[in-house]
Amino acid sequence: MVSSINDEVKNKLLSLYPGITIYDEKVPQKFKTPSFFISIYDQDYEKKLNTKYGSTISYDISYFPNEEYNKNNEMYLVQENLLREFRDLGTFRALNIKANITDDVLHIMFDVKYSEALIIDGIKMNNLDTNTKIKEV
Repeated sequence: MVSSINDEVKNKLLSLYPGITIYDEKVPQKFKTPSFFISIYDQDYEKKLNTKYGSTISYDISYFPNEEYNKNNEMYLVQENLLREFRDLGTFRALNIKANITDDVLHIMFDVKYSEALIIDGIKMNNLDTNTKIKEV
């Protein structure tokens, strides 16, 4: 599931900034600028009912501005654009989006929540019809 979310994050960045390099494994010593670096800094994973699980992944997208231009102005423009456009990530949604600039690097941080049901012996959980017309006494 994490690789699917990573692909959606990359696709969104590529659609917004098609000519900018995106790193996701590590940033090489002599990397190109401007560029993005996608990293996961936190994930929780919890068991729900039966074979259902839920997870929240916390992302940090670092933006390294072009060295030749006005860095702050460039970072403010990218920040504004990403905060506006980075809600929908294909089939996923970015939550709790925030931004900050530290040491001439723009950081866009957000969470992605997802649920999954594991398949056991070829049997997948089906939807269950419930009665919601219960009267409280």
